[in-house]
Amino acid sequence: QAFEHELSALDADVICCQEVTQDMFTSLNARLASLGYIGLHALRHLPEWAFDESWESNQLGIAVFARHSKFEMVEVSHRFARDFLQEAERQCTDVHQISERLLARADSVMVCQLRHKRQGSTPEDCIIACAHAVWWYTDNPQQPISCKPVQIMLMLRAIDDFADSRGLDTGRVVLCGDFNTLPCSGGSTSKYDDTAGYELLTKGFLAKEHPEHPAQHGWALNALEAP
Repeated sequence: QAFEHELSALDADVICCQEVTQDMFTSLNARLASLGYIGLHALRHLPEWAFDESWESNQLGIAVFARHSKFEMVEVSHRFARDFLQEAERQCTDVHQISERLLARADSVMVCQLRHKRQGSTPEDCIIACAHAVWWYTDNPQQPISCKPVQIMLMLRAIDDFADSRGLDTGRVVLCGDFNTLPCSGGSTSKYDDTAGYELLTKGFLAKEHPEHPAQHGWALNALEAP
């Protein structure tokens, strides 16, 4: 209830949330619908997973709410990061099988095409994307930190693909999310600074020499680049 009250008080036109179960979304959606929002929710599970009734109470997902008086929800696409890994990248030498860890993950991005409704003006389309990247922050081969910047790059590809296939302007994109990355050193509890994802998002590039780049962990990828 406190969270719902806080979101209501923010009075934002668009709200993006991560780690939202179906039960949480049902409650949030009812509260925000009464305030004029339309809500969308996607649970984080892969299509090949066997259905489990417990998903609704324990599977975390992502959610987007938009104020209906300001935006029309034109189209929505829920995309798994793993689906945008290229075949050439899969074939690169990968000593610790980081790519296999990535391909088994259900981390995703919800991409929404919104149409901004303005009185007396032609409506304009924009993209709101809500993402949630893996939390891994050590060099544990089962949970490698180097998977995270690759996953973020793939999420950016997913957004770019959505925009390109629909002729939308990539200069009108707002990306929100929980990226589990830090803007500067000194904040991580591991031996890594956990800054690779932030660097990729803000600079559009991550050099192979960065200690969190997969090339430093046995996966021979080139420098990571945003689309």
